[in-house]
Amino acid sequence: MASADNVEKLHNLFASSIRDLTALHPTIRSPIEGWKRVVKGTRVSFEMVCRGHTTTATRRKGGRCPVFPVSRQEQPFDDQAWAGWHEEWHCVQHNDFDLIGVGWTFFWGRDGRLGRDQEILRAEWDQIPETEHQKYRRGGLVAQPHWHLDTAIMAGYSRPATQVAHAREAVELDEIVSDTRHALMEIGPPVGIQELDISGMHLGMGGWYNHDSHPRCWQMIVGEDWKNLVLWAGKTLQSARDQLRNVVVTQVAP
Repeated sequence: MASADNVEKLHNLFASSIRDLTALHPTIRSPIEGWKRVVKGTRVSFEMVCRGHTTTATRRKGGRCPVFPVSRQEQPFDDQAWAGWHEEWHCVQHNDFDLIGVGWTFFWGRDGRLGRDQEILRAEWDQIPETEHQKYRRGGLVAQPHWHLDTAIMAGYSRPATQVAHAREAVELDEIVSDTRHALMEIGPPVGIQELDISGMHLGMGGWYNHDSHPRCWQMIVGEDWKNLVLWAGKTLQSARDQLRNVVVTQVAP
């Protein structure tokens, strides 16, 4: 739970952290004017806007959002990695808000052509419901925080080739029931490509020690110490920036 003033303090702390990390000039804003005065039950979203960057991208969930280049060394019109920040809060009562979830969305492409198909990764941290009244929270039973891989994976597939059994010479052998189905199955060479959508998988970023039982052991509660959230957001962006440098375009299809 946080007051509107505490939400603003979190945003100022977060913006300062990202500014130190990237040398950009970010601010956190809501598309809802007067969000501090919304009524109970209203969902308030926020996103990060960086001064001097007007690029937007289309998220698979949530429409268009402002993004900034993950690496400032790239040329502005080259295919490269972009990042956008999104967070949602639930108005519990006047001037009191409860965090629903936050996350980074990463895209690969060029300025002006960042659509749904260019979304490649998400790093999200959703709040876990702690009471039956917190139905607006979406933490569920999955790892928190977690990664999503939004790009399709291409994998080769094969069809089984069935061998023909030799005719049995002895009549009395027909009375013997033999389960040789597995022995007769043979996997042939790849005959095509299948596209896998694993965007619904939640790939845990940290956990296994947060609780005695599974899957709670993979779930970390954000809590009211916002420094942990700011630290996670900054470290995640920093890690993504370092790892996305290893992206290699292996083939360009017409």
